[in-house]
Amino acid sequence: MIYKSFEIVNFKGVDKIVVDLSNNRIITLVGLNESGKTTIMEAINLFHKIIKGIEPDEQTLNKIRPKGAAFTGIISITGKLLFEDEDKVKISKYWKNELKKRSGLEFPKEFSYTYGFEFNLNTYKKTTKTTSFEIKSNKAKKNLFGTDNDSWRKLLTYTKENIVPEMKILFLIFPIKSSFLKRAFL
Repeated sequence: MIYKSFEIVNFKGVDKIVVDLSNNRIITLVGLNESGKTTIMEAINLFHKIIKGIEPDEQTLNKIRPKGAAFTGIISITGKLLFEDEDKVKISKYWKNELKKRSGLEFPKEFSYTYGFEFNLNTYKKTTKTTSFEIKSNKAKKNLFGTDNDSWRKLLTYTKENIVPEMKILFLIFPIKSSFLKRAFL
């Protein structure tokens, strides 16, 4: 799988941003201090931890809510990924060998997962998880979610645990001395 994009909403100081990765495997975030670079990386890192099964505790969730008097709303992180041919082969093998299915599978182009964290007056209430995984048996007109929900859930779990790629985040800070800035811009 290849990460296509991340959408981050109400995460700390970020109101809403889409990080498009569709043409890049390596990205660089450049910006002024306090512009949200670290916050974006924290959101992406949290997404990856959750999709790999590491659920955040309430203390962690309280750290990601927007600052302010009384935040009421939903913090959401959506990751969109694209299937590669080798992913389809691995999932098909799991489908046939582990789930003992005879039919083939039709894959969607994209896989997305959204985590929503609901707050009411700065108090964490609940987490919602939403996915778009429109995989279906090649013998069916509808996707597996509607025709064989148990197998769909097993394929989803297998995909999250074994197919979603690891995130490699390299975070470098290059300090710039104010005397340098004064000389450079005077």
